[in-house]
Amino acid sequence: MEIKGKVIATTNYRSLPLIAPETFAGQQKANTNVSVNGVTNALDDHGTEHLWYRCALADGNFWIRSDLISFSIPSILDQLPFVTAAEIPNPKKIAFTVVEPSQDTLLKQVGVALAAGETLDAEEIKLIIAALKRYGTRLRKEWTAANLREAISILDKLFSYGVVMHGSDGGGWSLSEMQLVQRSIDLVASGTARHFQRLFNVADNMDTVGFRLMFAPLRIVRVPIDDVNPNPVIDPKTGKSPKWWARNSRGFELYLGNLAFTGMSFKFRPEDLIVHETSHCLNFRYRPQGKFLYDFYTLKGSYTIPAAETFDGKSVKTNFLDFDDGYSTRPRSSDHPAEVVTDAFTNDFVNGYQDSVKGEARRSQVRGLMKLAIENRLKEYGAVRARVRGESDKTLEGRLAILLDFLDETEFADLNLFSDKIMA
Repeated sequence: MEIKGKVIATTNYRSLPLIAPETFAGQQKANTNVSVNGVTNALDDHGTEHLWYRCALADGNFWIRSDLISFSIPSILDQLPFVTAAEIPNPKKIAFTVVEPSQDTLLKQVGVALAAGETLDAEEIKLIIAALKRYGTRLRKEWTAANLREAISILDKLFSYGVVMHGSDGGGWSLSEMQLVQRSIDLVASGTARHFQRLFNVADNMDTVGFRLMFAPLRIVRVPIDDVNPNPVIDPKTGKSPKWWARNSRGFELYLGNLAFTGMSFKFRPEDLIVHETSHCLNFRYRPQGKFLYDFYTLKGSYTIPAAETFDGKSVKTNFLDFDDGYSTRPRSSDHPAEVVTDAFTNDFVNGYQDSVKGEARRSQVRGLMKLAIENRLKEYGAVRARVRGESDKTLEGRLAILLDFLDETEFADLNLFSDKIMA
């Protein structure tokens, strides 16, 4: 792999030609664009430890200190191969000494630093680096050892759901933000499990597999800006473009900006917003009878709770006068039906129903919508796994059993996390 970089200061460089056995010396001018294809850890002429990047020129490779080069996309630097002394031909001709990286240098490869006085053993550092590279996660810079361990634990837990946390350049995660995301995903997972248990009477360990069936794969990206609206439109009445604190892209990616964590009003909690954006996956992914889920949802008007869902076995009729009748939280950005029905799912997952007839009527509506989504999931994709395994079962229960067996036997890491062709 090669990554584009730019030399930021005119400097002498140390060279390792690709073919010629001898080295050469010279100057590399500032603002020269180069391709970088490796990284190592070495001592300079004064015995100071640095990261060094191996850059390619037409006449060979040269090495440059990390502080003398800049990158347009720093977030992918951790994908560069680490070059050991054994992998460098004629290492004695290089004017620096390759050494075993220190704890600080190792963590610097993934953009992390331990706070003063904090330590981790070498094996633990290797596991942390491997996890951050595996999940593609960027963290804020300074951490205590205990907090860093908890961050990795959160990443592992989310990955079991089929969720990874990424960060755009400058958009590393803090521990409190990661904890918030985990709480939010846990709410969606436990809420989804309730629907599977109600529909199929399956065991109560459906949180993980239920989420994976309906929402995975899912990538959550921390973006270091206030407005994540990719196509802002000026409102002619206000002369401003409404800010999006978060957004769901095509049902497979969530983008969370600064205001998702710091700009909350008193109308809803940060968890409500993240659950809302996650719930959009249902609208994007599932089309029962070729329709959108909101096509089956009563926004306003008369609704009857079926007798089978009431305590006394009698149907109950109510009338919705407002989109928010029966709900306690409203994280949506507009009154588009897709946004309103996503608020319905959100209230279900966070138990935001009002203690009223209208609250129970909304609960009844969402039960029906989740039934449609789950049936669509099993009908459209359950049979695919059955064919792969050489099995056939046309019942929803049978397809669910096949999918559960598949998920039990397979690590999610074996699946393509971000292909919209794979839904298991």
